[in-house]
Amino acid sequence: MSHGMDAERYAAVTAAGQAQLDAYSEAAERLAREPVEARSGDGRVRVRAAGGGHVVGLRLSDDVFSRYTVGALGEVVTRTVRAAQERAAAAFRTGLAGVPTTAVDEADEIMAELAADGEE
Repeated sequence: MSHGMDAERYAAVTAAGQAQLDAYSEAAERLAREPVEARSGDGRVRVRAAGGGHVVGLRLSDDVFSRYTVGALGEVVTRTVRAAQERAAAAFRTGLAGVPTTAVDEADEIMAELAADGEE
């Protein structure tokens, strides 16, 4: 090991990096399942989408068919689905940004140093 890196330190950094990768993976799986809701401007259409982008719920008010033509309703549903998916994706990204990866970053730096030493 170079740059004062002993086997014990390398093992500790590797273990910490793996633990953070596992936590990141678990957070990603949880966030991908968490639903986020969007509503149409008048509240008659509600859509729930999960972080993975798939729609997990659609609710229409009782008077929706008397308020919209079929074409207009299709447009409102489509816009609301997209809004829910965008919110879910944003929540997913924000949630993952909060997961620490400092040990992974340190492990990457060590690997880069080792690779550079091998090229010398």
